[in-house]
Order: sequence, then C-alpha cells, then structure tokens
Amino acid sequence: MNIIPISCYMTHKDNEKDSDCQDYCRIENNCCAIADGASQSFYPSLWAKLLVDNFCEHPNINEKNWEIWLRDIQSDWLLMVTGKVKLLRDKKTSSWITNQNRLTSREPATSTFVGLNFEFSNNQLKVAIVGDSCLFILENGELKKSYLLNYSDEFSDRPRYLASYQKNNDFSPDFLTIGIEENIEVESDNSLYFILATDALSEYIFNSREQSIDVFKGLLEISSKEEFDFFVSQARTQKNPRLKNDDTSLVVLKCENGVAT
Repeated sequence: MNIIPISCYMTHKDNEKDSDCQDYCRIENNCCAIADGASQSFYPSLWAKLLVDNFCEHPNINEKNWEIWLRDIQSDWLLMVTGKVKLLRDKKTSSWITNQNRLTSREPATSTFVGLNFEFSNNQLKVAIVGDSCLFILENGELKKSYLLNYSDEFSDRPRYLASYQKNNDFSPDFLTIGIEENIEVESDNSLYFILATDALSEYIFNSREQSIDVFKGLLEISSKEEFDFFVSQARTQKNPRLKNDDTSLVVLKCENGVAT
C-alpha cells in the first residue's frame, strides 16, 4: 500500500487575500495535518502553521506525550510573536501598541487540529484530533466513517482547540487508531480515501449529505488550487446548502488497494 496525495489547498474569505488565511495544511511523506486558527485570537495563522509543521516532522504523539510535544511549539510561537511585535514597534507601525498589549497580557492563539500518521508497518493509521476540523474516510466511493463529528448541527462558534499558552490549553486531543489492510481484490478506482476539512467545509459536507447530495464526487475531482478556489466560490453562492464565508481548507489522500478496519 502507498499514500497518494490528491489535494492540499487553502483559501481565504471573500474580499480578503491568501495572506489573511488563518488555515494551514501540509502533506509530508506518510503524514499530513490541517489546522484552523481562530481569527479572534493572537497571531492564529502562525500558530496553525507551527502545529501542522511540527506534527508532520514529529508525528508520534499520544495521550502520554502530547503536552510535551505542544510545549515546544508554544515556546516557538512565543519567540516568533515577540519578534514580530518588536518589528512592528521598530517600524513605528500604528498597530504595535495594541499588539504589545496583547503580548503583555499573554493573549493566546488558538486552533483546531487534525493530524494523520500512516504506520504501514503496523497496518495502522494514527489520528490526533481536536475541535471541529474533520476527518472523512471513503471506501468504494461511500462515506464509511467521520471523526469527530457526524452531523451539521454539531458545529458551533466555540469549538475545542489547542492554545499557544499552557494556561489556556483547556482541551486535550482525541487519539484514534484505525486499522488499514491491503485488499488486492479491490480495483484501483475503488480506493480508500482520507479527506481532511476545516469547519466551514466540513459543515458543508454534512449539510450536503443530509440533503442526499453527493458532495464527495466533486471534492475528489479537484486537482489544482484554481479548481479548489472555483469550487469554494460556487459553493458560497449556492442557496442550500451554502458554504459559509470562512477560511477553507481541504486535504485528500488516496490509499490504493486499502480497506479500513
């Protein structure tokens, strides 16, 4: 078995630009991750990127060591944010006082997170997940399972998160182990797919399914950033279901000749 990257795309809210996007995603070897920084928090895009990058480089986290793993990322975030605020001050940027006050008061960045680590030697997928960014597993073109949410009405404005200060880290990730077995009888066009999506797209997926709309077919056909942006733009103008105007990210991985157990 092997993992084939299909999509790893992010896009911003309407009337914003790519640099305003608070989401981040990455695929690296047998690992991938996605994060959605909370817009109202302090330097959330930096926090989301640090979470994803560190997971892809050090994916072996579990119930026992995740706080130690997170503590190193928190230290990196604080060092980088301190440098950014100093640069604003040195340039006499108008926002530097506000940012200095937020830094002094130890205001955190927060983000949802999903990380996947494929351990084919053990026939396992290890998952770390917190918040309302979701994992969808498709087999033979049909949804087999979703994590951690299952319905559109489970989304809210106050999802669980990982925080950039230990004092604000009120939630712990869920850790899952999903078995993956090779099935040479499965034809290549019936492969196993893993889809990661941040909250707006995840809610849209559930809304579509609840109206018996096959949303996955369109998602699996996306093969470029331009196609992803077009899909998001079209979905935001639909009446029902409508994709919320929020930062939106998608990761799609294909596992040939695999079945989830």
